[in-house]
This record gives sequence, C-alpha cells and structure tokens, in this order.
Amino acid sequence: MKRYSRSRYKNRNVIARFFGGLKRYRRVATRYEKKAVNFAGFVWLAALINQDF
Repeated sequence: MKRYSRSRYKNRNVIARFFGGLKRYRRVATRYEKKAVNFAGFVWLAALINQDF
C-alpha cells in the first residue's frame, strides 16, 4: 500500500480544478500567445474570470 499525505492530496483537488477551469479558455489552453508575458497576462485574466465568489 502506498502512503500519502491526506492534506496534500486534499489540496491537489483544488489545483486540478483550477487548471481544469483554465482549459475552458481556448486561448490559454492552446498557448495561442507567442510571448510569455502576453500568455501570463491571459492566464491571470482567465483566473480572475474563473474565480469562485
């Protein structure tokens, strides 16, 4: 049996859902932007739109 940290695994779900939500935005999922700074900007924008209030 493999050991794992329950608290770390719990946080993994949050991260997986976050990136799953970002993949809804085609521009981010396909890395449409060529420059890293532009790509990072769209990731920030998608993350803000994807926030759960």
